[in-house]
Formats: sequence, structure tokens, C-alpha cells
Amino acid sequence: MNITQIAITFDLSRDTVRKRLRAANVGSAMKGKKREDLYDMAQVGPALFS
Repeated sequence: MNITQIAITFDLSRDTVRKRLRAANVGSAMKGKKREDLYDMAQVGPALFS
């Protein structure tokens, strides 16, 4: 999922998602078709709520 999709799923702002992922050192797992960063949800969930 990209940052926008994660923000919508967890009802958070994109800025909040971005800040929490950076704080937890969660990097993108791969690039999507439009070259957007895609993240592994197994890493994203704990990073957002820990």
C-alpha cells in the first residue's frame, strides 16, 4: 500500500503516516507502477501504533 492508502485505511493524515514511518525507520518495500513507494503492511501496522 502507498502512504495515501495507509492513511485512508487507518483514518490518519498522510503527514502523520509519513512521520511515524520515518520515526520507526520503515522503508518502502518496493516501487509501484507509478513509481510511488509501497510499504509492507506487516511493518506499517506496528510502526503506526507503537
